[in-house]
Amino acid sequence: MPSRLPSRQLLRSLQSARFATHAAVKPVAVQHSGALAKQEPKLTTLPNGIVVASLENYSPISRVTVSFKAGARYETPDNLGITHSLRTCAGLGTKDASCIGITRNIQQIGGSLTASTTREHLSYNLECNRDQLDTALNFLLQVTAKQAFKPWEVSDSTPRIKLDLAAVLSQPHLIVLEQLHKAAYRVGLGNSLYAPAYMLGEHEPEMLQHYVKQHFTTNRAAVVGVGVSHDYLVRYAESLPIENGIGPAPRPSKYSTGEIRVDTGGELSYVAVVTEGAPLNTPKDVLALAVLQNVLGSAPRIKWSDGLVASPLAQIASKVTDKPFAISALNINYSDSGLFGFYAVAHHEDIGKVLKSVFGHYSSLTKTGVQERDVQRAK
Repeated sequence: MPSRLPSRQLLRSLQSARFATHAAVKPVAVQHSGALAKQEPKLTTLPNGIVVASLENYSPISRVTVSFKAGARYETPDNLGITHSLRTCAGLGTKDASCIGITRNIQQIGGSLTASTTREHLSYNLECNRDQLDTALNFLLQVTAKQAFKPWEVSDSTPRIKLDLAAVLSQPHLIVLEQLHKAAYRVGLGNSLYAPAYMLGEHEPEMLQHYVKQHFTTNRAAVVGVGVSHDYLVRYAESLPIENGIGPAPRPSKYSTGEIRVDTGGELSYVAVVTEGAPLNTPKDVLALAVLQNVLGSAPRIKWSDGLVASPLAQIASKVTDKPFAISALNINYSDSGLFGFYAVAHHEDIGKVLKSVFGHYSSLTKTGVQERDVQRAK
């Protein structure tokens, strides 16, 4: 009995014809009128206080970030970890869009919408094709200015926070950085980027709305774009329905000495040693420490390499251990403080020798200074 199913050859011919017809529907005429003029970064402060910064590089991919001064340093003992909850709740249903609606529409245009936090800022980041920017920015507005925090959705996000905490506990280098800030600042900048376990499920919708109302204000907001027209970005920033206001001042974060040890087991020891660095409001000191960081050596420039050629710190450590190790200068800058030092990973039997050799190198630098050729190389 003959089959009624079309043959594979027939299917391929039909698909080829369909694709060829579809491709021919909208022919694109490309005209070259010479090289595009290079654009310089542009900065505008709106009357309501929103800062707009952009760089038009004619990229086919546009990137826009809406950032607020609402990072972990603004948390209090009553709402500790709330920025972790806000980061997790990004993309949930808003006043005008459902969670599935935001997700499917961003996927449909091949875009990406994420949230990230630092100790000073909470940012919502958008990436999409340039010709889909109008559609994508509408959903960025929904996520940043029209949060709803529906109780059932907030409750459903708790397992994601638990997963984040489990991931942190499995990564010692993250534990080191979190404990380093705790030892250096105690509160404010000492607050963790992750919610403590005892606060799981404690961030109710009313608490989230209150934090947003306090910190998501015009004088604390910035809109930054790359691959987008500055005038277009300014008009978008003007359309954001964000309340006017300055919001609360950050809690003072005074640097103080301290030490925290965490027992994790395993053969490797992870150690960070720092002193007070340069705050961002002292640009000359920031640049000087950035150069010094490169003089000492940061991560390897070539993937999977040992970094011995570019890193004096690695050269010094290699003389006292023949086991695997990693070492890098550390330079972290905040608006009113900073941390500078180094971060080392080595076998627990050799970590003491590695630290002693690095301390000796630091001590010699304070006496002899840095050679000019090293400064030029670091720049």
